[in-house]
Amino acid sequence: MKNFDKQKVINEEDGSSEMKDPTWQNKTEGFKQMMTEIGSQDPDGIMLEATAKFVKANCKDWKENNPNMQKEALNVVKTMTEHCERIPKRVLHTYSLFMCEKIGDIKIAKPISELFISLSEFMTCKFVAGYIVKNGAKTKIPKNI
Repeated sequence: MKNFDKQKVINEEDGSSEMKDPTWQNKTEGFKQMMTEIGSQDPDGIMLEATAKFVKANCKDWKENNPNMQKEALNVVKTMTEHCERIPKRVLHTYSLFMCEKIGDIKIAKPISELFISLSEFMTCKFVAGYIVKNGAKTKIPKNI
Protein backbone atom coordinates (compact mmCIF):
# COMPACT_ATOMS: atom_id res chain seq x y z
CA MET A 1 0.00 0.00 0.00
CA LYS A 2 1.42 3.33 -1.03
CA ASN A 3 1.77 6.04 1.55
CA PHE A 4 -1.00 8.59 1.05
CA ASP A 5 0.31 12.13 1.08
CA LYS A 6 -1.95 13.71 3.70
CA GLN A 7 -0.47 17.16 3.19
CA LYS A 8 -1.39 17.10 -0.49
CA VAL A 9 -5.04 16.65 0.44
CA ILE A 10 -4.90 19.89 2.37
CA ASN A 11 -3.08 21.82 -0.37
CA GLU A 12 -4.87 23.81 -3.04
CA GLU A 13 -3.74 21.36 -5.76
CA ASP A 14 -6.29 18.69 -4.89
CA GLY A 15 -9.41 20.62 -5.80
CA SER A 16 -10.14 22.29 -2.48
CA SER A 17 -9.87 25.73 -4.10
CA GLU A 18 -12.63 24.75 -6.54
CA MET A 19 -14.74 23.51 -3.66
CA LYS A 20 -14.74 26.99 -2.13
CA ASP A 21 -16.18 28.49 -5.32
CA PRO A 22 -19.97 28.99 -5.13
CA THR A 23 -20.66 27.79 -8.70
CA TRP A 24 -21.58 24.14 -9.11
CA GLN A 25 -19.43 23.72 -12.24
CA ASN A 26 -16.26 24.51 -10.31
CA LYS A 27 -17.33 22.29 -7.41
CA THR A 28 -17.86 19.33 -9.74
CA GLU A 29 -14.40 20.00 -11.17
CA GLY A 30 -13.06 19.88 -7.61
CA PHE A 31 -14.79 16.51 -7.10
CA LYS A 32 -13.15 15.21 -10.28
CA GLN A 33 -9.72 16.32 -9.09
CA MET A 34 -10.41 14.62 -5.76
CA MET A 35 -11.29 11.40 -7.60
CA THR A 36 -8.04 11.64 -9.56
CA GLU A 37 -6.10 11.92 -6.31
CA ILE A 38 -7.89 8.90 -4.84
CA GLY A 39 -7.21 6.91 -8.00
CA SER A 40 -3.53 7.82 -8.16
CA GLN A 41 -2.83 7.06 -4.50
CA ASP A 42 -3.98 4.40 -2.09
CA PRO A 43 -5.40 6.31 0.88
CA ASP A 44 -5.89 4.68 4.25
CA GLY A 45 -9.24 4.36 5.97
CA ILE A 46 -8.90 7.55 7.97
CA MET A 47 -8.34 9.60 4.82
CA LEU A 48 -11.29 7.95 3.09
CA GLU A 49 -13.54 8.80 6.02
CA ALA A 50 -12.23 12.36 6.08
CA THR A 51 -12.82 12.65 2.34
CA ALA A 52 -16.42 11.44 2.75
CA LYS A 53 -17.04 14.01 5.48
CA PHE A 54 -15.41 16.73 3.36
CA VAL A 55 -17.75 15.86 0.48
CA LYS A 56 -20.74 15.91 2.84
CA ALA A 57 -19.76 19.36 4.11
CA ASN A 58 -19.36 20.67 0.56
CA CYS A 59 -22.79 19.34 -0.36
CA LYS A 60 -24.29 21.39 2.47
CA ASP A 61 -24.84 18.32 4.65
CA TRP A 62 -26.65 16.62 1.74
CA LYS A 63 -29.06 19.52 1.18
CA GLU A 64 -27.59 20.20 -2.26
CA ASN A 65 -30.35 20.00 -4.87
CA ASN A 66 -28.20 20.06 -7.99
CA PRO A 67 -28.22 16.52 -9.48
CA ASN A 68 -24.80 17.08 -11.06
CA MET A 69 -23.29 17.77 -7.64
CA GLN A 70 -25.08 14.75 -6.19
CA LYS A 71 -23.74 12.48 -8.95
CA GLU A 72 -20.19 13.72 -8.45
CA ALA A 73 -20.48 13.18 -4.69
CA LEU A 74 -21.53 9.58 -5.38
CA ASN A 75 -18.72 9.19 -7.91
CA VAL A 76 -16.19 10.01 -5.20
CA VAL A 77 -17.26 6.91 -3.25
CA LYS A 78 -17.44 4.89 -6.45
CA THR A 79 -13.82 5.84 -7.10
CA MET A 80 -12.99 4.65 -3.59
CA THR A 81 -14.57 1.27 -4.32
CA GLU A 82 -12.63 0.94 -7.57
CA HIS A 83 -9.18 1.95 -6.34
CA CYS A 84 -8.95 1.16 -2.63
CA GLU A 85 -8.37 -2.16 -0.94
CA ARG A 86 -10.47 -1.38 2.11
CA ILE A 87 -13.26 1.10 2.79
CA PRO A 88 -14.26 1.82 6.38
CA LYS A 89 -17.89 1.39 7.41
CA ARG A 90 -17.97 5.01 8.51
CA VAL A 91 -17.94 6.04 4.83
CA LEU A 92 -21.26 4.23 4.38
CA HIS A 93 -22.50 5.84 7.57
CA THR A 94 -21.67 9.28 6.18
CA TYR A 95 -23.41 8.67 2.85
CA SER A 96 -26.27 6.33 3.82
CA LEU A 97 -28.92 8.85 4.87
CA PHE A 98 -28.39 10.85 1.67
CA MET A 99 -28.46 7.72 -0.47
CA CYS A 100 -31.65 6.42 1.17
CA GLU A 101 -33.41 9.76 0.70
CA LYS A 102 -32.39 10.04 -2.95
CA ILE A 103 -32.84 6.43 -4.06
CA GLY A 104 -36.34 7.28 -5.31
CA ASP A 105 -35.00 10.12 -7.49
CA ILE A 106 -34.97 8.93 -11.11
CA LYS A 107 -31.91 11.03 -11.99
CA ILE A 108 -29.59 9.34 -9.51
CA ALA A 109 -31.34 6.10 -8.55
CA LYS A 110 -29.15 3.91 -10.77
CA PRO A 111 -25.79 5.25 -9.46
CA ILE A 112 -27.04 4.86 -5.89
CA SER A 113 -28.11 1.24 -6.37
CA GLU A 114 -24.79 0.43 -8.09
CA LEU A 115 -22.93 2.08 -5.23
CA PHE A 116 -24.84 0.04 -2.65
CA ILE A 117 -23.79 -3.12 -4.51
CA SER A 118 -20.17 -1.97 -4.71
CA LEU A 119 -20.09 -1.11 -1.02
CA SER A 120 -21.58 -4.51 -0.13
CA GLU A 121 -18.46 -6.09 -1.63
CA PHE A 122 -16.33 -4.29 0.95
CA MET A 123 -18.77 -4.70 3.82
CA THR A 124 -21.22 -7.51 4.24
CA CYS A 125 -24.53 -7.42 2.40
CA LYS A 126 -26.26 -7.72 5.75
CA PHE A 127 -24.51 -4.58 7.02
CA VAL A 128 -25.42 -2.52 3.93
CA ALA A 129 -29.02 -3.78 3.96
CA GLY A 130 -29.27 -2.91 7.65
CA TYR A 131 -28.22 0.66 6.92
CA ILE A 132 -30.73 0.89 4.06
CA VAL A 133 -33.59 -0.28 6.30
CA LYS A 134 -32.48 1.84 9.27
CA ASN A 135 -32.08 5.07 7.30
CA GLY A 136 -34.95 4.30 4.94
CA ALA A 137 -37.29 4.37 7.91
CA LYS A 138 -36.00 7.84 8.85
CA THR A 139 -36.58 9.43 5.44
CA LYS A 140 -39.46 11.79 4.90
CA ILE A 141 -40.05 10.71 1.31
CA PRO A 142 -42.66 7.90 1.31
CA LYS A 143 -41.80 6.14 -1.97
CA ASN A 144 -38.14 5.48 -1.23
CA ILE A 145 -37.95 1.91 -0.04
